[in-house]
Amino acid sequence: MAKYCANCGQVFGSPKGDSRLCGSCGAFAAEGPSLLVMAGVFAEEKLLLVRRGIEPYVGMWAPPGGFVEKNESVETAAAREVAEETGLSVAPEQFLITGLISLTRLNQVHILMNAVIDRARDLTPQLPETTEIKWFSKQDFPKDDIWTPYHYRRLTPEMLFWPVENGGYRFFQETDSRRRAILTEASLHHPWHAIE
Repeated sequence: MAKYCANCGQVFGSPKGDSRLCGSCGAFAAEGPSLLVMAGVFAEEKLLLVRRGIEPYVGMWAPPGGFVEKNESVETAAAREVAEETGLSVAPEQFLITGLISLTRLNQVHILMNAVIDRARDLTPQLPETTEIKWFSKQDFPKDDIWTPYHYRRLTPEMLFWPVENGGYRFFQETDSRRRAILTEASLHHPWHAIE
């Protein structure tokens, strides 16, 4: 629970005793989960992974990702995290939401996003967040040196590479002890349409 109001900066707590309301401006403090993104970037049928330089999972390979910031879309957050961790510029519009994981024990929701770019570029690690960057094919995927959630979610390289090998994608959904993958007709290149 937030201690200070994001709207006016005053300490939370209303005269009526509701600790979720700001006594100064009346703003509501949500106690909902933190929102995070995990960005899968593919090029030439390879997946971009970073060796983490900071906790959690320091020293292990993982996709770029992190917290969505205030007033930021999940697409923009994915693009920002990729740029911060790899130096690679990917337009937010290139990301497609491919999954949702609700971790109630951590009070977190993770949005899985994928993007496909034209080629696998040489990249420089962005210290201290990343110490190494590499494009992995399905055959050389680092199963034994990958971040812990890969193992306890029982992921496989076949699951991760399925969208780029098959032209479409599966929407992955997980909550606590259940998961499912839904086959869709959309592709990672599905176009955006303007809202008027």
